[in-house]
Amino acid sequence: MMYIKQINSSAFYIGIFGCVLLGFAIPTSRPLFNTASLLIIIGWIFSGQFYLKWQVIKNNPLSWPILGILLILIVGATYTSAPIKDVIDHWNRYSKFLLVLMIITMLTEQRYRRWMWISFLIGCSIVLISTYLNIFFLLPWSKTKNLGLGVDHSVFIDYIAQSLVIVLFAVVLWLLALQSNRWQYRLILFMTCLVAVLSVIFLTASRIGYVIILSISLLVPFLSLSNKRLKFISFIIFALILGLLSISDLSISRIESSMIEMQNYKQGEVFTSTGARIHMWATSFNLWMQAPLLGHGTGAYHELSKNAFANELMCQIGCFHPHNQFLFFAVDHGLVGVMLLVLYFISACRIAMKRNLSEKTLFLSFICIVFIDALAHGPLWLFMEAYFSYGIMALLAAGTSGLFKKNTIES
Repeated sequence: MMYIKQINSSAFYIGIFGCVLLGFAIPTSRPLFNTASLLIIIGWIFSGQFYLKWQVIKNNPLSWPILGILLILIVGATYTSAPIKDVIDHWNRYSKFLLVLMIITMLTEQRYRRWMWISFLIGCSIVLISTYLNIFFLLPWSKTKNLGLGVDHSVFIDYIAQSLVIVLFAVVLWLLALQSNRWQYRLILFMTCLVAVLSVIFLTASRIGYVIILSISLLVPFLSLSNKRLKFISFIIFALILGLLSISDLSISRIESSMIEMQNYKQGEVFTSTGARIHMWATSFNLWMQAPLLGHGTGAYHELSKNAFANELMCQIGCFHPHNQFLFFAVDHGLVGVMLLVLYFISACRIAMKRNLSEKTLFLSFICIVFIDALAHGPLWLFMEAYFSYGIMALLAAGTSGLFKKNTIES
């Protein structure tokens, strides 16, 4: 990893402050995220040393698929049938890939990355506390105003985005507990991790979140426990999470509705969430096959999907994005776009595999979370999910977190 010898300039520290603020904003605030991004851009530009920054970018495996994606967004605008406003909207949303590169070149020292991680964890803690307070009180800062159990209690962001950040928060707590030397701290961290997991299962109405929490409950213990005799714990935890999902009124109602919607799905009658997804995926695949290599161009999906969603209500859902990040890229940018997106995830995995056990587990867990979300939603497109996907990817790709002192629990 190449480290930039940073000049002691106010511009540089403005950028670092922006990164730290970004960590807090990811789980809490869209306006704060935009403010933090502006500070990062200002700090990055006015701190100079662009040759050294390019060296850092060039040597990071994540940079090349990012630059490829940015290139196809520009090239795709030359042959798209989409209006210019849609093209600009796509450029604006995916411009956060540039922010990833900027953050990687700013966070070249572990202490800066640790500051950003701590601010992210503080933001997640506020979200988690507010989620539980939401059961008993109508919090003025909460977007949901539901009291009691059996209903969604997402706070600052929608339930899908909240489930993503809280699951990663739980992963960090688990790993911190494993590396703690004192049983008191270990117990507190494990209990907080459990509280975070329970909030996703019982207080968040995200079916994507349920799939993610199941996957992570198997992946994280299996990766983080180096002792082969202890790896069976991952299957026990998976079974426990599955059992909790089976007794949660909220998860039961959401899962049952999915099954009913799938059974009742008919072409042209897709007013349900699951039915809409089936229709959007089938439509997107057919559109991809019409231009399999390069796709229809940047932003083309929105116009092309209008013919597939004759009903205005359905178009409000399905014409915005197809609820699958890979198919979204496929329609607009064809096989080339899909391969670049796959390469983006593979490159992240390459970086993760070179880390020590705790850091590798954290990185691979994040990749797993975003990948699952990409199969059923738009983590690189939708605002709050995108803030999480881009911001944490940049933080992880920049280097080790500085949160962990050792890799595993005692044998």
